[in-house]
Amino acid sequence: MAACPLRYVLDIDASLQCADLIRDCPELMSLEKDVLRLPASDFWLEWFCEPEEPGSEISGLRLGCLARATEDGRSGTLVPFYAAADGAAKRLPGTIEFDLDRDVPRSALGSRNFTHRLFPHLDHILRHAFIVMDERWVAKASKKGLATLQNMLTLEAEGTWFYLPYLLTFSLLLNSPNVVQTRNGVSASVGSGAPIKAVTDHIEVSMHLGETRRQSNAGEWASSRASRETPRLHLVRGHYVSRGEKTFWRTSHLRGNGEWAGFYKTVNVKAGRALP
Repeated sequence: MAACPLRYVLDIDASLQCADLIRDCPELMSLEKDVLRLPASDFWLEWFCEPEEPGSEISGLRLGCLARATEDGRSGTLVPFYAAADGAAKRLPGTIEFDLDRDVPRSALGSRNFTHRLFPHLDHILRHAFIVMDERWVAKASKKGLATLQNMLTLEAEGTWFYLPYLLTFSLLLNSPNVVQTRNGVSASVGSGAPIKAVTDHIEVSMHLGETRRQSNAGEWASSRASRETPRLHLVRGHYVSRGEKTFWRTSHLRGNGEWAGFYKTVNVKAGRALP
């Protein structure tokens, strides 16, 4: 984790925004290969867990995932984490393996495939992933009998099924043009009695998801969701576009405004605001 060159850290609103997209936009998980993929070969994503009861306050529990993907972002491994009571990151005893272009092996001893009866639209993705538990975990659980092992595997699967869909949903936001607003700022460190020195190998970026603008009839800029706290993100399916005598394919994307450029960085991600 300490050596990971790229880190995304979501605030509460951005965390809930991604979770809403998973539930409310089932088309996301059936998009084109060049859209539905992880954005980098090695990165960390951290977000807030949703409240257990709808309408209740968020608990502050944070989840995280260390992702390692192939160059095309379509296969790889995810190492899930959660924040302990003292704020320290704790690793869950398993690794999620995925390949979006191939069916993964069925459940074997020490592993478990994913499905979700309440969100069947995610099965298209979940059938391409499975969790493999650590050998020490399997050895310890097996001592209690095969039935106990299977029950414990089921519990682990129920607690980790959302990691891959969540990462893909967030990745789609990054891969969509004009959906992210950024503000760059170089990190700084202070030495004893010395002036502040810029850290040249680390850049922190503030990022706002889903901000949109429209021009009013009076010619002034107004929020596209003037009466709402955050803009509504929506999916635009891939379609052909004609420009003069040329016709080209525009890939699926989320409608928004802004752009993102990549650096080695920590990214603090916030939900979209109403812009003046």
